[in-house]
Amino acid sequence: MESSNRPLLIFAFAVAAILLLAIGGWMYGRGSAAPAPLPEAAPVAVRQPTPAPPPPPETRSALPDLAGQILDDGCRQGECHWSRVVRLESVSTSPQGELRRLTARRGVSTYDPMGDPPEAYGEGLDVRWDPADRSDYIFCSRQRPAFAFPDDDGSLIIHYLDFYDLGGYQLNSAQTYMRVCHGLQFNAQDSAQLRQLGYRPDTRNEQVEHGRPEDLTRF
Repeated sequence: MESSNRPLLIFAFAVAAILLLAIGGWMYGRGSAAPAPLPEAAPVAVRQPTPAPPPPPETRSALPDLAGQILDDGCRQGECHWSRVVRLESVSTSPQGELRRLTARRGVSTYDPMGDPPEAYGEGLDVRWDPADRSDYIFCSRQRPAFAFPDDDGSLIIHYLDFYDLGGYQLNSAQTYMRVCHGLQFNAQDSAQLRQLGYRPDTRNEQVEHGRPEDLTRF
C-alpha cells in the first residue's frame, strides 16, 4: 500500500514545491517593484539681490545774477583771466544736472610771476579784452561736473572736472564752474566745502577736444 502511494506523494510534493516557488517569485516581484514617487518638494524661494536704487536727482542751484559782473577766472604763471559777463542762461536740464550757457567778454592781465597776483579786479588793472563775446557751456552736476569753451575751429574743448584732483590746465575752468553753478569762489584746498556741496572724488577727469554742448550731458 505504501509503495503504491509513493508516486502520488512524490507528485504532490513536486506540485506543492512548484506552487511555493511561483508564489515566492510573485512576492519577490512585488517587493522589487519601483517605489512610489515621493511627493514633490515645495518650491524654495530664491532671494534675489535687491537692485541698487538710482542716484537721487540733482539739487539745482538758482541761476546767480552775474550779468555785468567781472569774474576772476584765476591767475597762473604771470597771467590773470577775467570774464565780463553779458548773460547767463539755462539751456537744458536732466536728472544728472543742468546745462548752462555763459556769454561773456574774456580778458587777460599780467603780473610779476615772482610776486602775488591781484586779489580782485580793479579799475586800474590793465586788461586786454577780446574783440568779441564768447559762449562757454557749464554742466552743473555732482555726478560729472564739466566746463567747455570754444576751440579755434568752432568745436568745444571740454574739461571734465574732479575737483579733488585737478591739473593746472583745469583751474580756470573749475573757477568759472563754481561761480556759474554756485555763485562761489573756488578753493581747491577746501575739501569740506566740496563735500558740503555734494561733490565726491573720482568723477570723470580729462580734456576732450572737438566736442559739442550735448556731449556734456550725454551719459
